[in-house]
Amino acid sequence: MKLIENQGAYENMQNHLVRAIANTIKSELEDRKLSADLVKDLTADLTFSIATILDASTVVAFLGGTLKPVITFQTNDDTLVWVGASSYMHDEVYGWVYDLFEK
Repeated sequence: MKLIENQGAYENMQNHLVRAIANTIKSELEDRKLSADLVKDLTADLTFSIATILDASTVVAFLGGTLKPVITFQTNDDTLVWVGASSYMHDEVYGWVYDLFEK
């Protein structure tokens, strides 16, 4: 397996991942018959919270230290794509989630 740094490809994959997380949360909340405004707010807040953990923006204690996830994405040809550091998907979560509800 080969590791490559490709910001453009990484951003596309990162955006797709966080949108999938938001869609899953939205679907689960809608199944519970919550108000549309509550579903929107909870989807945004929960997606943001999950993204900050994946981005290492939220500190996660582990064995006296901290965990720092570094997300990579595997392509069809077994290449791993990364951005050279931790992801930054939480930066755009609210915009993506609100766009999801505009559709």
